[in-house]
Amino acid sequence: MDMISGYIRADMPAQACIMGLMPTQPALSRDILTAALAGMEAQQKAIDEHIAIVRSMLGTEPKRRGRPPKQAQPADAQPAEIPRKRRKMSAEARRRIAEAARKRWAAARKAGRTRLG
Repeated sequence: MDMISGYIRADMPAQACIMGLMPTQPALSRDILTAALAGMEAQQKAIDEHIAIVRSMLGTEPKRRGRPPKQAQPADAQPAEIPRKRRKMSAEARRRIAEAARKRWAAARKAGRTRLG
């Protein structure tokens, strides 16, 4: 007779009897878990600070990618260029461009094309 078969009873399903053999975890209160989590987060913060110190000593800090944040830019820095005002197209120029486009489309339709490209 093996070890488990001695614990199986006829009036109980086999799975229930086997589950009775397994150790159960004691119920942990929410306060204990919250305190444990706070302690682990404090340890993680301390470890991250130590890692940053060692990386700075080695000169292997991870490189930042992209534009630096606004607070990191010097306050006295001026923009490179003052943006130019946008030129306005005259009505005559718009009319000439529209006429040229109509002329191109007329030639394309005459040739039997439905696209210019």
